[in-house]
Amino acid sequence: MKKILLPLVAIMLSMAACQKEDNGILRLEVEHYANDAKVHLSNAYAAWDNGDKIWINGGDPKTVTISGNTASIAGVTESSTGYKAIYPADWANTSGTTITYPKALKYETNDNGEQIINAPMVACAAAGTDVLKFKNVGSILAINVTGVSKVIKIKVIAEDNTPINGTATINYNDERPTLGSTLTNGSNTVILFCHNGVTVPDGGKTFYIAMPPVSAKLTIRVYGENYYYGNTQATSHSMQANYGYNVPFNTVGLDPEPYGVFQVSADKIVKFAPGNLRYTEGATNPWSFCSTQYEFNYDNGGANGVWDYFGWSTDGPTSFSYGMSQSMERGDFRGQNFKDWGDAVNAQGNLGTGWRTFTEPELACLFGNANWLYGGVDRPGVTIGNTTGCLYIHARVNNVAGLILFPDNDFDWPIYVAQQPTHYNYPPSDWRTYNFWNTAPIPSYTLAEWTSLELEGCVFLPAAGYYVGSSRYGSNYSPEGQYWTSSGDPDGSCFYLGFSQYGYVFAGGYNDASLYCRYSVRLVRDVEDPE
Repeated sequence: MKKILLPLVAIMLSMAACQKEDNGILRLEVEHYANDAKVHLSNAYAAWDNGDKIWINGGDPKTVTISGNTASIAGVTESSTGYKAIYPADWANTSGTTITYPKALKYETNDNGEQIINAPMVACAAAGTDVLKFKNVGSILAINVTGVSKVIKIKVIAEDNTPINGTATINYNDERPTLGSTLTNGSNTVILFCHNGVTVPDGGKTFYIAMPPVSAKLTIRVYGENYYYGNTQATSHSMQANYGYNVPFNTVGLDPEPYGVFQVSADKIVKFAPGNLRYTEGATNPWSFCSTQYEFNYDNGGANGVWDYFGWSTDGPTSFSYGMSQSMERGDFRGQNFKDWGDAVNAQGNLGTGWRTFTEPELACLFGNANWLYGGVDRPGVTIGNTTGCLYIHARVNNVAGLILFPDNDFDWPIYVAQQPTHYNYPPSDWRTYNFWNTAPIPSYTLAEWTSLELEGCVFLPAAGYYVGSSRYGSNYSPEGQYWTSSGDPDGSCFYLGFSQYGYVFAGGYNDASLYCRYSVRLVRDVEDPE
């Protein structure tokens, strides 16, 4: 891929030579300075990498190879009508008449840790010529970030719906190629995804984004962990071809906005704990969260001193502490009031404060059932592809079945996760059969893919099963999951989230259960001001 090592003022990227050979195969050579295979042009640096793909005169893309200071491509048939070439090859259409700027870009680095940029270049030459000159037909946005310890993604939004991704026509112009001024089938947003996050040193870090030659007023959002910062530029940028633009982005004076949050009522949003609740007998800090969102203990039962499952928690004088008992006697769990697991976690102190168990009405809002149950407010969900109102999906994460919940703001499907679901929210009737988890076309995500989704604020609730007494229900073959709410009657039954081996989801309303059933607990805390 093309690497741009800035400072970036004006960038004219690379000159190449076409050399005809006796066998009729044309070889593309790129001139470099010194042994590091870099070309210095107007205070900018560019270099080819082994494996770069170039579209040339149609057919399969040609692969760049480096030998000393020379980059070349082999297998190009000599043409009597001349040569047209485009980099990156996958941005070109089959006929070489257009370039498509993608909406989503990957942050990638070379062996030296320098960011790799797909800076689109076009070249053309008449038949018989010895020189093919690549021209940079777009511009580069250099965003100098300070004040954020780690960047998860950067989003650039053009005002007035000016497209900054989409398809542009190439004008070859007698070996002086340019792009047409209109982008089609595009949108006003470009996103640079930083897989696992990119650390920003104390002095700041510059991130580079290839942009089409447009004029627009830009809003830039830099996403750290849990919060993002937005800054709208005071004036429009006229991004000319062959130029780069430096944009300082200091978070000082900017109000952080939370993301990865979930609406649970008309006026309340929450963040979820990073894993299911766990209690370890005899530990210095017995309360903890499971180390990952998909973790739970199949063989727990409390017998080994580790509790991942709890009966409903009350304050009665004979009730067990926070529901930790294998008793099947309802009276053993009765009390006057619910006793929140969050209070114990908050009192312990090492996991922060503000943790609590969500209520049944909040559960209904979370899963889109509040309006039809109570005339209440349902959370809006997000748009994924062409589907709006996406709240959750059934999925496997690291081969663990469960529900993935999508946050309500600034979620973007990560470029690193190829498989998008075919259905969102409550599964269709023809999916809801016995052995649902093994027959329905639900997606399965690797640990690396889940990391990308988790960084976007997704929550995973594993189908951890449940206990009645010492008997366990649910397995990885026929998974089901149950999670307590804080709503219920301490003398009778209480409400829970349930999702079954048939694919049904019970979230809100009269899905109550006996107090002695031991279910999973996932705490939340209200989001107000940044910590």
